[in-house]
Order: sequence, then structure tokens, then C-alpha cells
Amino acid sequence: MNSWTWRPTSEEAFREIFEDELYELSQMERTIFEEYRVKTFAGIIRRSEIAGDEQVFVVARHLNWVIYYDDVEDGFNLAQLDSQGRLSEPGGGQWSLGGALEGQINIAKN
Repeated sequence: MNSWTWRPTSEEAFREIFEDELYELSQMERTIFEEYRVKTFAGIIRRSEIAGDEQVFVVARHLNWVIYYDDVEDGFNLAQLDSQGRLSEPGGGQWSLGGALEGQINIAKN
């Protein structure tokens, strides 16, 4: 029987992941990312009523859309902020930062 228990990613571990992902961006992607980048903050998502509220790391924002790192899915994703500032309808993607940025660019074009 597997006794693995999920633990949230520490802020220090997240910073390492984020720096690695930034390094992987092309110069053009990095320039675009800087347009949307925000000081990293703790976003709140609700996956279900049973799971309750969980914390994710938000790294970019355009209007009410954000790019965040989800340590449960182990990747970056997009979501909209609801009227209470929580991430509504969190995605289940496990994108790189570049993949999430591409999704953000497509949203910004529309």
C-alpha cells in the first residue's frame, strides 16, 4: 500500500521552479511575460466543496485572467478571478510557464 501524502510546495521550492521556467522562455516570451508579470502572490482556488480552498502561486495577470502555478497538478495554468478574488474554474493543465503564457496571449487577443 502506498503511503504517499501530498504536501504543498514551499515558497522556496516554488521560486526554484519558477526561475527554471523563466530561464526556459525565449527572449520574445520573456518580453511578453514581463508585460503581464505581477509580484507573486497567493491565489485561492476551490477544486471542490470537499477539498475546500487551496493556495496557488499567481505570477501574471491580464484583466481578470491569471497565470498560476498549481502544485497539485505540478504545472502552470490559467484561470479567471471571480468577484471575491478567488481563481474560478481552475484548469487541470500541467503546462510549462511558456505554455501558460501562450494561452494568456490568446486570451488577450480576444
